[in-house]
Order: sequence, then structure tokens, then C-alpha cells
Amino acid sequence: MRHSSGNYWSFLRNWSSKCTLLQGLPSLPSLKRLEVSENRITGGLETLSACPNLTHLVLTGNKIADMQTIAPLAELKHLISLDLINCGVSNNENYRADVFKVRLLAV
Repeated sequence: MRHSSGNYWSFLRNWSSKCTLLQGLPSLPSLKRLEVSENRITGGLETLSACPNLTHLVLTGNKIADMQTIAPLAELKHLISLDLINCGVSNNENYRADVFKVRLLAV
């Protein structure tokens, strides 16, 4: 984990810790980038509402299987980059068209 100036986190990485749900995240209003790659995350993305200024989210290699699971990300008004490489959802037939319905600028 990296810490920004003061007591505010701007970058957080939790790589391969085998967590299955993204729950219990404390309020992190200054968090800009979250990397939770290579875990076993299947849901709980609504928890990210505790990070209203999140701009980059890396979910590579998790077990996110469908678009409904990532729907809560539409509430993240500053999110400009989402990485879902090697997640089941990225293998869905209409993934490229549907992911932009979540209101993201870069995938």
C-alpha cells in the first residue's frame, strides 16, 4: 500500500489475497486508484461507494461473472478506467458494448 500526504490514502493495492467479496471497505474519500487483482472477488462492488473520488479500478483476474455485478460502479462519477481482464464478465458476448453502459470512459 502507498500513502499520500497527510492521513489520506490515494492508492491502495491488495494483490492476490484470496478475498471473495469487496466488503468492509472504510470510507476513503481521497482514494483515486484501487488495485485488487488476482483475488477471488465475485461481488460486493457497491462497497466502493465509500470511495467517491475513485478514478481507476483494477479488478484483473477476479471471478466477476456478469454485468449486473459491476452495475454499482455506475455510481462512481469520477471513474475513468476499469480493468476487467481475465474476469469471466470479459468473456461475455456483448461485453464490449455493455460495459460502456456502466458510464465508463476507458476499459
